[in-house]
Amino acid sequence: MTNKGKDMTAIVNFLQGRNAVEVEEILARSGAEKLRVYPILFELEQEGKIEVMERKPFGEAKKVRMVKGEEKLKD
Repeated sequence: MTNKGKDMTAIVNFLQGRNAVEVEEILARSGAEKLRVYPILFELEQEGKIEVMERKPFGEAKKVRMVKGEEKLKD
């Protein structure tokens, strides 16, 4: 698995079972490489796996949550 894939799995697994989560918390506690978090969140949003609940002034995600019915990513 690529580093991006590992980080995506870490983010998805971190979001599982939680309500809306601040991106700052994902950066601090998910274990994903900080520089990959925003691009991965964008990709997950485009795939319909997460929903952005709140955005910062320039459009980047501030708070996100998993879309109901999405399962953990497999390693």
